[in-house]
Amino acid sequence: MRGISSAGRALHWQCRGQGFESPILHQKSDKARSYGFEPFAFRTLSAVLRSEERLGIVFAMSTPPEPGTLDAGRSTVERLWPDDFDSARRWIFSPYRVCPIGAHVDHNLGLVCGMAIDRGITVGFVPRNDDRVRLLSSDFEGRIELELGKLSDRPQGDWGDYARGAAQVLIGAGHSLRRGFDAVLCGGLPVGGLSSSAAVGAAYLLCLAAAHDLELDPFEAARLHVRSEVEFVGLNVGLLDPAMIFLAEAGSLLELDCASEAFRRIPGGASVAPWRIAVAHSGIERQLVAGTGFNDRVAECRTAARELATSAGIAVDSVDVLRDISPETYAAHRGELTPVSARRAAHFFGECERVQKGVSAWSVGDLEAFGAQITASGRSSIECYETGCPELQALYEAFIEQPGVYGSRFSGGGFGGACIAWVEADAGPEVLRAVEKQYVQQFPERAEGFRAFLCQSGPAAGLVG
Repeated sequence: MRGISSAGRALHWQCRGQGFESPILHQKSDKARSYGFEPFAFRTLSAVLRSEERLGIVFAMSTPPEPGTLDAGRSTVERLWPDDFDSARRWIFSPYRVCPIGAHVDHNLGLVCGMAIDRGITVGFVPRNDDRVRLLSSDFEGRIELELGKLSDRPQGDWGDYARGAAQVLIGAGHSLRRGFDAVLCGGLPVGGLSSSAAVGAAYLLCLAAAHDLELDPFEAARLHVRSEVEFVGLNVGLLDPAMIFLAEAGSLLELDCASEAFRRIPGGASVAPWRIAVAHSGIERQLVAGTGFNDRVAECRTAARELATSAGIAVDSVDVLRDISPETYAAHRGELTPVSARRAAHFFGECERVQKGVSAWSVGDLEAFGAQITASGRSSIECYETGCPELQALYEAFIEQPGVYGSRFSGGGFGGACIAWVEADAGPEVLRAVEKQYVQQFPERAEGFRAFLCQSGPAAGLVG
């Protein structure tokens, strides 16, 4: 039976014999769409239910899939699939990631932790018999076309640069790329804070590997992505983002030592209460390469390492990053650092300690202690690493004020994008409503671009279905 239409989208109803059970009936916010719910006409719905009660018929509602999920991505890709692409599609899902603790230290070879989430990039693709690559996206305009045998060694400044970078690093690793592919990509969420760039880069690596029957080791794939961003795109990233995307395991926290490259997947404690990850996008989308200070912060950390080496009498040419300085040396000479270097080093050494404490708390199911380290990480990002625009700082403060929130911090580079929070599962919808209300009151000009949703841990990137 066809039901009620609202906001241009029809809702579908199916007859059931007893009882109407749907949590969406209780979501009366005009902004319900922000939480994965579509607004609908309550008064009209009530009238329908009253009229049908006489017939003993009650209806259950099926909702569209949540934006950013595999189901939503498949639907969008199939709708956009062009007639000149072969219809024999294969599928890749490359998840976004969150980093609760360990922000801004991977490029200095620190300790990090994080996980993939159940939202990401869905790619439908078909390998070709020539070396052409043709790309369409639901999120960007135009079609990208390139030839693997005629790749530019410099970025072209369009959304195809991550495909070019993926191909370049595979060729640089000794792989002969003779087969291209046609692909349609769908993200479905605002860009910024969840490492959409790493998710896209991972997807392209997997497309090329599948087209050539290559079996990429997950950690090697993560290293290749880092090379792609550093050497081709020009962003001085570390292992954090691609490692979380390629090595994730649903339900587990991934701890990674970026110096030794040792990692472990840690399930939550057996007694852990149900939780969700709340994501609130500020409405600010920003690329990290230009104009944000991302690369400047990386350079400032390395300056701090050299200052500490000089103070400690260590050969400066033996020190490249802050991980080359021991915590004991830092403690002994921290007072000799210049002001900017002192703040960057305080964040690095403090963050590595917070990762260790947070992982210990997670492993025994202590979400209160785990969340406290997340919030402390967010505070250090503001005060010591000096990232976070006013909008992100406002989201951070709004989250940590809410009942049911274990901890919060920015997600990503901190120059726009999103803020995340670990929340009690039952409290999640109310937390998002309260945060949105407070944020929009403070920044009404950001209301249109604001998006918020709840998500869970998800699996690593790979071929699906």
